[in-house]
Amino acid sequence: ANPSNPSWQERWVTNLSEDGLRARDAVTRQRIMSHIGFRRMWNLLKTHRRPIVLHNGFFDLLFMHQAFEAPLPHALEEFKGVLRNCFPNIFDTKVLAEAAVLAGILGTSRSALPELATFLEKKLSQAGAVVETAAGNGSAVVDVDLAAAEVTFGQPVGNAVTFAMAEGFGSYTAEGGAGAAFHTAGYDAWQTGRIFGFFRAHLGDAKALDFANRVYLMFSAFELCISTETDRLMFDGIARHLYDIDTTALNQRGLVELLKPILEEGKRQYAIKWCNDNRSLLLVIHGSEDVAADAAERDAIEKCLDGLLEKQVEQSRLQFRRLEEYVDSVAKAAEVKDERSAGAGAADPSGAKRRRLG
Repeated sequence: ANPSNPSWQERWVTNLSEDGLRARDAVTRQRIMSHIGFRRMWNLLKTHRRPIVLHNGFFDLLFMHQAFEAPLPHALEEFKGVLRNCFPNIFDTKVLAEAAVLAGILGTSRSALPELATFLEKKLSQAGAVVETAAGNGSAVVDVDLAAAEVTFGQPVGNAVTFAMAEGFGSYTAEGGAGAAFHTAGYDAWQTGRIFGFFRAHLGDAKALDFANRVYLMFSAFELCISTETDRLMFDGIARHLYDIDTTALNQRGLVELLKPILEEGKRQYAIKWCNDNRSLLLVIHGSEDVAADAAERDAIEKCLDGLLEKQVEQSRLQFRRLEEYVDSVAKAAEVKDERSAGAGAADPSGAKRRRLG
């Protein structure tokens, strides 16, 4: 630049050879691709319609949508629609781990990823797993005498589940002190894939597909059902909404004690999901064919459950209602809120606009 003339600019023009042009273009491409980053992988997964496996993956899906696809939509149904268009099948290993058909199969009642991975390692060892480490590259292969779990549905099934660690990741194997690697993205993904492979080998392809597009929701008795407009309960069973609970007189331990005639020493299971106010919860009796929606014995079990709860109502310890009644009340409250918001927006259009943008 010329100090006496600020508008003056000095430019140099260089003539590059063909090799120089190619080298410059390669540097430019590398810089651009580094900015694009994982979006390339996201687009490849979408293009090739690969199944996605997650563990407790609702927030992962929200983050990936925001980071790689588009800003999050305002409506849940729009979010589900985008996911359906992106991926044919999404599996959540936490949903699988808490399903009645798989609960406890690894030897633990917990469904957190570290516990599942730890017990899977024990299960493989007890089954006579053979670990082979290739010299110098840290790869590992584990073969177990179970039905195979291929990556793509519909491929031929062999007679072993095989886990292979990529070169350079020897620290993720059991010999490398794998437990310390939890909550790092690569290791969590590795363990999630192994757990899914084991579950799928146990279920077989057809039954495994029953769990497609069902995502675990923390602090909820419902699953996010990507394939349908409405969501479903985590368990197929009898559900009641308990509210106005006097927790000084009836805590969770007391409630479980109350349910013993229904549970019949493990014949049936229960799930208790407390709501945010800590004075209400969803109770689901599940784990047995006789509580399924079309079971002949269901009515008798419902009457028994309601009779037990009625006694607590008489003692002013709680109130209860069917799940359908609870959902209807929530929907009506949401409609009233929307009508009030619409009325406020009509009374003050500028204020409504500011709220929407904020």
